[in-house]
Amino acid sequence: MKKEETKYKEKLLVKLRALPNSYWFVIQQIGLRGSPDILGLVSGFFVALEVKKDGSEVENISGREKLQEYVLGKVSDAGGLATFIHPDNERMLINYLQHLSDQNPLYCTNKAPSDSHSTQVVG
Repeated sequence: MKKEETKYKEKLLVKLRALPNSYWFVIQQIGLRGSPDILGLVSGFFVALEVKKDGSEVENISGREKLQEYVLGKVSDAGGLATFIHPDNERMLINYLQHLSDQNPLYCTNKAPSDSHSTQVVG
């Protein structure tokens, strides 16, 4: 039987993957303590989401959640969008991501001279 959080994450991924100009993937959690549940790009913006079944898990941070909060903070410090997501803040966050996805992408697909698979970032 799937955990409530896993079911929520699966439904959430359907909504995220429907956003234009975005790409989402799930990290296999084995051996990667503190890593966000969902990573993605939205119009060139890096997004890290830690999924919780409800907002009370975020309000009462302890143990594992402290490490998750630390990792999200490091992503945010590096310029990414990083947050906990749960049913209580989902609509607001999806609306914000929709707004980002409507923006012109901040990337181009020019190939870098040394690597034919690279994407160059433009200012």
